[in-house]
Amino acid sequence: KGRGKNEEEVVPESRARQKRMRARISRAAKRDARAMRLETIGIIRREFDWRGVNVLEEERVFDPRFLSAYRADNQKPPQERSQLKKLLYRPAPKHPELAVWAFTMLSQAYCNSLMKALNRFEAFKKARKLKIRRSGSRYGALFNHVGFQEFFDVLVQKYLRALAEIVYPDECKKFHQQHSFLVSYEVLGGP
Repeated sequence: KGRGKNEEEVVPESRARQKRMRARISRAAKRDARAMRLETIGIIRREFDWRGVNVLEEERVFDPRFLSAYRADNQKPPQERSQLKKLLYRPAPKHPELAVWAFTMLSQAYCNSLMKALNRFEAFKKARKLKIRRSGSRYGALFNHVGFQEFFDVLVQKYLRALAEIVYPDECKKFHQQHSFLVSYEVLGGP
């Protein structure tokens, strides 16, 4: 009652303008958040010393059984990699329909060093009030963002691929990149 034609036209135009403004603010907020993440990652890479944990030295990083099997089989076609195949076991033998395989790849000493480094890293982040995405676990760390990209690129493409080709030959054709993070599970059994 009492509204003119001009007033009705202004309301939708005003809403459209508000919507455009919110979209611009949202895009700017996303850019700012990304810039903050990149700055945080830069600080970590410059200031945090992983003490060599992010350097892939075969003898230090790998379990001796894995390394021996890898060296024996690495030049063979997947169907002839008998030493690597011996390392594989199914963690849920009562459920053979699950395509899950397990094996010991990293040495216990390396795992201990990595966990110590992650604890130091958490203290470092807390002291500097740095916020980065977590993987969801207590020791959550997205390794690619904090100086482990090259380490895991080599680990996955060179070493893990040799095992994966045995049990997942078709999927390995698309095995081009990795996204590494840590998740901690309780060990229930194994070979």
